[in-house]
Amino acid sequence: MKMKKLIRRISAAGTASAMIAVSVLALPPMTAAAASGVVINEVCTKNSTKAASDGNFYDYVELYNTSGSAVSLAGWSLSDDAANPKAYQFPSDATIPANGFYTVWCDVAEGVTGASFGLSKKGETVILFDASGNTAETLSIPALADDTAYGRVPDGSEVFSILNTISPGAKNPTDAAGDVVVREPGFSKESGFYSDGFSLSLSAPGDATIYYTTDGSDPTTSSTKYTGEIRVYDRSGEANVYASVTDIGSNYVAPTDPVDKAMIVRAIAVDGSGNVSKIA
Repeated sequence: MKMKKLIRRISAAGTASAMIAVSVLALPPMTAAAASGVVINEVCTKNSTKAASDGNFYDYVELYNTSGSAVSLAGWSLSDDAANPKAYQFPSDATIPANGFYTVWCDVAEGVTGASFGLSKKGETVILFDASGNTAETLSIPALADDTAYGRVPDGSEVFSILNTISPGAKNPTDAAGDVVVREPGFSKESGFYSDGFSLSLSAPGDATIYYTTDGSDPTTSSTKYTGEIRVYDRSGEANVYASVTDIGSNYVAPTDPVDKAMIVRAIAVDGSGNVSKIA
C-alpha cells in the first residue's frame, strides 16, 4: 500500500483506509538526565559579553554534571541536527567534574576548540549524544534576546528560566532569572501513519500536570487532564465533522459515507505555580 504524505499541524487528514494517522505535535520524549547525570544546563544563542579563550564571543552550550563523580565525555557528541549526530565530537580527554560544568563554544573561528555549527536566536534544538550514540537529552530553546540564556535554575534542576545574565562555566544566577519556561510534554510516539492502534504515553518534567485534546483544538487547563495512556485508533468510522460543513461553496456536497480521518493529539504542561508550556 502506498504511503501518503505525512501531515502535521492539521485538523483532519486523509489516510490510507487500513492505516491510522496520528499527529502528535512534539519532539520525542525528552530525557530529564542521562544515566551519567550529565545534562544540558545553559544555552546562549547570541553572546557578546563572555569571551572564549581566543578573546572572541561565541554562542555556547553548557553542560552540568549532576552526579557526585567525574564523567568522561570521550565519544560523546553534540548537534543541532538529529540527522548529523556527530556535528561536534568531544575530545578524547574531555571530562566534566562532579557537580561541575563543561562549555562548548559554537560557530567558532578556525583553530578554536568548539562546535562548527551556530545557534539560531529565533529558536533552536540542541541534542546531546552519549558515547554509545544514544540520545542523552534533546532540548528545545525558545527565541532569545542578545546576551540572555535559557537555563536550569538552580543548576541541574528540572526548572528552566530565561536568564538575564549569562554564566558559561559557572553557576546560573538565580537572581537574574526571568520568566519560568515550562517544557512541553513529551510523547512516546512520533507523528506518522500506523497500521495498528496503540497506547500513547505523555510525559512532563517535575510536578507539571498535562492537559490534552484529541479533536485538534488548543488544550487549556479546562481540557482533559492526563492520568494515563491515550488510546490511538482508526477514527475513520466515526461521524464526519469537518467534511459535513456545507458553507464552503455552492457546489460542495457533503459526503454521506464516513471519510478517512486522523487522530490529533495536542497537549500542554502546567507547573505547580500555574506556568503553562507552549502547545505540543
